[in-house]
Amino acid sequence: MNSQRSDFARNERAIIEAAARVLSDAPTAGMGEIAAAAGLGRATLYRHFATREALIDGLRGEAFDAVAAAIARNDAEPAGARVEALVADLIEVGERYQIVFASPPGEQAREQAQRRFERPLLALLTRAQGDGELAPDVPPMWLLVALEAALGGALRARAEGRLDRAEAQRFALRALLGGFGAPAA
Repeated sequence: MNSQRSDFARNERAIIEAAARVLSDAPTAGMGEIAAAAGLGRATLYRHFATREALIDGLRGEAFDAVAAAIARNDAEPAGARVEALVADLIEVGERYQIVFASPPGEQAREQAQRRFERPLLALLTRAQGDGELAPDVPPMWLLVALEAALGGALRARAEGRLDRAEAQRFALRALLGGFGAPAA
C-alpha cells in the first residue's frame, strides 16, 4: 500500500511540474499534452485531476505556496536587499505559474490570497520602510497596491515577450522604488 501511495504522490508531482512548464509556454495546451510532458497517460492524469479546472486549482495551490515561501524567505533578508529580492522572487513565481496569475481569480481564490498574503506582505513592507528601503510616509497598504501593480505589469509584459526576466525584475523594482523609495538624505 505504501508503494501505491508513493506512486500516486510521485505521479501527482510530475503532473503539477509538467502542467506548470507546459501551460507557462502554451496556456491553451490540452490535458493530453500535459500528460505526455509528465510521462504519464491521460487516464492517470484524469485520476489525479478530473478536469482542467481541477488541475489549475492544483497549480494555484502550488503557486500560493511558492508566493508564501518567497515572502518568508525575503522577510529574513537583511535591510537594503529585502524589496529587491522579493520582487525578483515574485517575478520568477509569476512566470512559473503564469496560467494562475494571468487569468482573473475567482472570488474564493482572491479571498484566499488576501487572507494568506496581505498580512505578511504588509509586515515585510513596513519593515522595509523602517530599514529605509521604502518611504516611511506612505501607508503600507498603498505600497502593497503599488507592488501588485508593478508585478502585474511586469508579468504581463513578460508573458507578451516585451521584456526578459531581468528587465521585468528591474522595471518592477524601479516602478516601486522610483515612486516610493526612501527619499535621498
